[in-house]
Amino acid sequence: MIKIAGTILFSLGFLGIAFAESSALHVGTLKTNLKTLYAIHENEARAPSYDQLCQDKFNRYKNRSFFVSYSINTQTLKEDATAMFSGYSIKLMPMGLTGQYAFLSDGVSGLEALQVGAAINTSFTELKGSILFKYDDQINCVLES
Repeated sequence: MIKIAGTILFSLGFLGIAFAESSALHVGTLKTNLKTLYAIHENEARAPSYDQLCQDKFNRYKNRSFFVSYSINTQTLKEDATAMFSGYSIKLMPMGLTGQYAFLSDGVSGLEALQVGAAINTSFTELKGSILFKYDDQINCVLES
């Protein structure tokens, strides 16, 4: 009888660990619209005098939907995310936790962008997205939510 009780307790303990790990796993898809477009210098300082150039060249991407599908385990901090924008699927790499779950692409093939970024809040309810476009050797353009 003691052996059976021990086995049951061990099994229940194992189920408890499995339940704790699964409750730490967050999987979902969030959506935002990218609506703010502005110019920055190569050093990332704002360049308002070039904003109109960015509008002229990349305005067609404004107000489009930006989706991020994610899988984040808050215990192990294993993070995986993919952005979807304008028909492109972009693999994102985790940047670590600093009050949010942040992701950044390692280049973007097909889309005329240098980088795609996303940040998900810790309650998994809000998404911020951004895309960095190259205008020329001195100016880049940022489209963000």
